[in-house]
Amino acid sequence: MFNNNLTTKTMILGLTPASLAVGLGVAGLLFFGLIILRAVDQADLPTAMVPANLFRNQLIYLAVSLVALFAVRAMNYQRIGEWAYLLFAIMLLLLAAVLIFGILGQYVPVLARFFPNVKGSYRWIRLEFFQIQPSEFIKIAYILGLARYLRYRKNFRRFGGLLGPFLLTLLPMILILLEPDLGTVMLLLPVLFVMLYAAGAKIRHLAAVVLLMIASIPLLFAIMHDYQRSRVVGVILQSDRARTWLADHPRVKHLLYRNKPLDRWYLEPEGYHLYHSKIAIGSGGALGQGYGHGPYLDGGRRLPECHNDFIYAMIAHQFGFFGSISVILLYLIIAIGLVEIAGEVVEPFGRLIAVGILTMLLVQAGLNIAMTMGLMPITGVTLPFLSYGGSSLLTYGILIGLALAVDRARPIHIGPKPFEFSDEDN
Repeated sequence: MFNNNLTTKTMILGLTPASLAVGLGVAGLLFFGLIILRAVDQADLPTAMVPANLFRNQLIYLAVSLVALFAVRAMNYQRIGEWAYLLFAIMLLLLAAVLIFGILGQYVPVLARFFPNVKGSYRWIRLEFFQIQPSEFIKIAYILGLARYLRYRKNFRRFGGLLGPFLLTLLPMILILLEPDLGTVMLLLPVLFVMLYAAGAKIRHLAAVVLLMIASIPLLFAIMHDYQRSRVVGVILQSDRARTWLADHPRVKHLLYRNKPLDRWYLEPEGYHLYHSKIAIGSGGALGQGYGHGPYLDGGRRLPECHNDFIYAMIAHQFGFFGSISVILLYLIIAIGLVEIAGEVVEPFGRLIAVGILTMLLVQAGLNIAMTMGLMPITGVTLPFLSYGGSSLLTYGILIGLALAVDRARPIHIGPKPFEFSDEDN
């Protein structure tokens, strides 16, 4: 049953104000992304650093993503939810396939053609005209699967009842971590906690789990690959005081940053990106270098992945403080619209979908922006709607389509309000 209270008086161009806010925010981000990619595409940069035909390819990815967005918006999201577990299982199989066949590709060349090793990672399935990244699409399946699991349950109100949601999260996390793709792994846990909180899980139970996770950080650091540890340490090495302290404590230095000179940290992969990202941001000043201009476009300086993970630094380089703040404001506009959708929809499955999408978007954007500013380790997280890449753009196109589908339907929920529990509920 659907809500007929949405009259034409509350609609603008056939959209609710919340959906319109989401749409305008997404359109603004897509515009920023396209013009930056066009500037990078036209710059005199080596093809080893950026792919050819960035702008043309992104337009193709955008067209496909918009078709997917409008198609998903037109669907009944509850019908999509009926397939949530199957979609989740398929994505787990694809993650496992990428990992297994990628490793086997070292010995069987024909497999390496379809499951390539790219910079030491097995993340992609390469087909004739395009490639897909299953760790991107797991975001959709994970939100749908977790929302379906939580929608009518109460057992997660007990500490032991959290086992189900955590198992649902750990399965993709382990497979993605083995690829390895630390960035995507960092997105799933915040989504889990916020969706559990929105569904009514007790704060003290979630706090206990957070403390356990914090206590396990040394173990996680110990099992990381050397390059992953160096990325974490790279954030610390930005400080002169930290480098001096490490130089005075060689045992600690050997543990954290072995076999590398402290005075040349900015020439290593973990430091080079941070160093030049911050310079690119700072060189933009208030108004930027001007469209198509600046040392990071004329070849004077180089910022690898400036079309992808570090596109925010290029926005600041081109358009300065006001341009970079505009990007953040556009994300906030989308967030406000998603909060409104989550607040207005009382049907539990739809509300959890909106909450999951909101959390995924804000956490990923926040991690990427913090990474480019040297506040977080480099994890390979793209900037939604801005970074180059078909899998990321299509994933968020589908997620936004789901959110708009929830807002379009607004089904009436008959019975007690969802996620409200009495003190007797354990």
